[in-house]
Amino acid sequence: MNKFDLLIVEDDKEQIKQYLQIIDIANQDNEEQSITPKIVSKRSEALEELLSNSFDAAIIDLDLGKDDKDGGVEVLKFLRDSVRIPVVVYSGYTGKVDEEKEKTNGLYKIYNRGEKGMNEIIKELGNIFSTNLTRVFKRDGELEKKLTGVFHEQIGDKFDFWVKNPDNTGFLTKKACRLVLNHLESAFIFDDSGKPEVFDPSDVYIIPSPHKISLTGDIVEYNSGRYVVLTPMCTLVRKKSSRTLLAQLLDVKELAVERLEIDPSEMSNPGSIKKIKKGLCENHRFYFLPDYKERSFKGGFVDFEHLVAPESNKVSNIGILATVTGDFLGGLVAKFNAYYARHGQPDLKFDDIIKLMLEN
Repeated sequence: MNKFDLLIVEDDKEQIKQYLQIIDIANQDNEEQSITPKIVSKRSEALEELLSNSFDAAIIDLDLGKDDKDGGVEVLKFLRDSVRIPVVVYSGYTGKVDEEKEKTNGLYKIYNRGEKGMNEIIKELGNIFSTNLTRVFKRDGELEKKLTGVFHEQIGDKFDFWVKNPDNTGFLTKKACRLVLNHLESAFIFDDSGKPEVFDPSDVYIIPSPHKISLTGDIVEYNSGRYVVLTPMCTLVRKKSSRTLLAQLLDVKELAVERLEIDPSEMSNPGSIKKIKKGLCENHRFYFLPDYKERSFKGGFVDFEHLVAPESNKVSNIGILATVTGDFLGGLVAKFNAYYARHGQPDLKFDDIIKLMLEN
């Protein structure tokens, strides 16, 4: 059974009693997880717990009594700034954090007391816990363990050089961050048994894109179509080209109709499916990008023969739908380069050549 450590910041004794009753029922009904609540009623206690212990989620009341009216607000600020766990604000005073309501998402909720039942909130957090997400990001989670390993095993030998060559421009900070991220990424390529990990569509894309100007590997919307930017990164960053190379991204239906000339009404016929499969698997002009359902992103096939090169200033600031991540971008660019770098062999009369070779 998985232990679910839940921090509850609440000063109302009746509310605390209800939480304990609901958690007790939830634990009886769920054989896979056991919620272990830690209930505190003061700001100082909450901050001490967060600094010294690891939690999977937190429920916060904003008003902690007459002596600590904004205590919950301070705890919430600390959680948002310094802790990577799901947070639910459940309070009769949510007006204290009106500006925060625009920031809510799947891991950060704000409810007025009575707007949602406590049992629903506990169930909601239990569902998040069951995804194993909190065991990745919490204080002693997998990410923290990997980061600690990288720090001690990979980064230590770089420190002597950095100490002897200080840099006050901030570049060294960014350089160190990139170095850590590279090592961290490599730490997740293999599983604990040493076998390569199976990748997921979430590994292929970054959504939303981390940058605002279109760069290599960005999927952009242009002239009512979707395209992948293929101009080299250095050319785009240094603005060395007046035009940007784009390759069209088509979903499988668009590709079947527009490129393989299959009748839309016969799309599901066995013969059509066979033709689509052959056209995609045996043709090096296409590169496959999967659907990413969690982000409602539809993948498809990059067509290396359908290229456009609009003026760079018309592309640099258009909407970026997604960014293809490094490993997959490398494969995409390599296949594109290989497609146009290939050299055919002149036709030869093989029958005559083989006959001559056999006679000799």
